[in-house]
Amino acid sequence: EIIKELNTKSVTEASDLASVTHTAAYFYATAAQTVSARQLREFRESAMALAVELGFPAALNPTRARQFDQRLSWILSQRLELIPAEAANREVWNFLTLVVLPDLAKWRYPNEKSLPDYDRWLGGPRNVFRKLWWREAVLGHDLNRQIGEDEAVGMMERPMLSGHASVARAMAKALIQVGDEYPNEARSRLARACSLNLRRYLPFTAFEMFSEEKLEEFVLRVYRTSSQAYVNKQRELKSKSE
Repeated sequence: EIIKELNTKSVTEASDLASVTHTAAYFYATAAQTVSARQLREFRESAMALAVELGFPAALNPTRARQFDQRLSWILSQRLELIPAEAANREVWNFLTLVVLPDLAKWRYPNEKSLPDYDRWLGGPRNVFRKLWWREAVLGHDLNRQIGEDEAVGMMERPMLSGHASVARAMAKALIQVGDEYPNEARSRLARACSLNLRRYLPFTAFEMFSEEKLEEFVLRVYRTSSQAYVNKQRELKSKSE
């Protein structure tokens, strides 16, 4: 019902829907600590200050969208103080998205088709804010700020890989390195080719048995081999077209 109403509002009008309370909100029965309205307001103020700095409510371009994602990831990580069990609960993100930050959700992902079950606004894994929190939690701030949206999707939306945080971090480090080694290639395309080849090792490789150092060496080796094969294939295709 909130999404249906949000679909009828402009981004500016959506700010009128923002709140830190809702009649359907509840706390865990066993919660030792509960978030206060003041803390939620401070969180919203931090997120809004970033949005205004990046031009809110004017439409986002790709550069500012990337800046918003990377910097909001840090705010989510620092301000929310969630534990992983809470961050895995879709109702937490339903509340934060549709009650606390509905205007920023609509600003980042406008839902141009007015879908009533829009996955970027609902609290599942592709939620606009949930995905950023998990990215920061898994990769850490230094790596996360160097990874673009398409590249992150290739890692984080493949749970057989990103389910192991050390594997996701090794993938990010390897991608940054091969991106530097092939500066004339779109890094997002290298990322797709590399992650596809890494997935082929899943049936017979126990990634969790590697030390972090050995895992990074292994993943980098796969990424270098995959990148070279991708570049060779592109050159071959180009040569044939000429």
